[in-house]
Amino acid sequence: MGETLTEPKDPAMKIAPSTLRRAAVIALASLTPVLSPVTQAGTEDWTNSFVEARAEASSEQKDLLLLFTGSDWCPPCMALEEEVLAQSSFNEPMAGGFVPVLLDFPRSKPQEDATRRQNSSLQSRYQIQGYPTMLLTDAAGQVYAKAGYDDELAARGPEAYAAHLMQMRSIRQHRDAAFAQAETASGVERARALDRGLDAVGPELAAAFYVNVMRDVVALDPNDEAGLRTKYQQLLNRQLLEEELNRAVQRLQSGELREGLDDIAAMIERYQPEGDMLQTLELVRAQAFALLNESDAARSAFERSIAAAPGSPAVRDIRQMMDQILK
Repeated sequence: MGETLTEPKDPAMKIAPSTLRRAAVIALASLTPVLSPVTQAGTEDWTNSFVEARAEASSEQKDLLLLFTGSDWCPPCMALEEEVLAQSSFNEPMAGGFVPVLLDFPRSKPQEDATRRQNSSLQSRYQIQGYPTMLLTDAAGQVYAKAGYDDELAARGPEAYAAHLMQMRSIRQHRDAAFAQAETASGVERARALDRGLDAVGPELAAAFYVNVMRDVVALDPNDEAGLRTKYQQLLNRQLLEEELNRAVQRLQSGELREGLDDIAAMIERYQPEGDMLQTLELVRAQAFALLNESDAARSAFERSIAAAPGSPAVRDIRQMMDQILK
């Protein structure tokens, strides 16, 4: 798999790798070097207007392909452009099912203010953490699938990439069929139909973009008769926890280290997280203690982070970070 880059907001702090899932954490790192831009041969004909794309998708009964990219600085974005998006064998089959939208975040390339504001708003709306990110949505802009740069898939050719994305449209079809069944049902049966629709898009996208649907399921299964109240209350709690974590990280990044640490301690007490989420919270806490030069507290937090999910692929990175920071 190719790497997905995250644009750092501050030279001294950068959002940690995607192995820690969607939760943002502070890390000490250098900026990604600026590379020479590539020509947008494949995406130059894509629209950069989200509003116009939605109207076209609605009238032509197509879906949207939203590409969030850093065209003049992000190596995986450049690779995706050159190997896949620039090829007619990708664009021609995709045109039958999607209206493609280019949402670029260049460093040096000129960009109109209106486009920049739109892209920033969509980046926030769709919770984009790294580039390139491709979102597959229906004509209304509701996400049902997510993709990035896959070097193994790219090596099979742009046709394979297009076929892979086109196949993902079946996710929307399953979602829509289940939600349609929910419209004619009530009570627990309605909850079960909504559950099938949420299962189609998967827990990550459900937690990010279908919060109201999950709340409906919880309300429709008040006695946990189908086990759906427990299932979705846990997802809702995780989403709330991640939102609070993002706010705590912002405090830490702004220098409010003690306040951020208090926030994290309160989150752990309130939500009693386990596994990878507890691992992320302890890692954030460890880095904050390190910035305060409290080595013993930082070491303990690093060790708790590792113990929370010892089988996690992030453990190796956490150990390396601990060694570097506490050296």
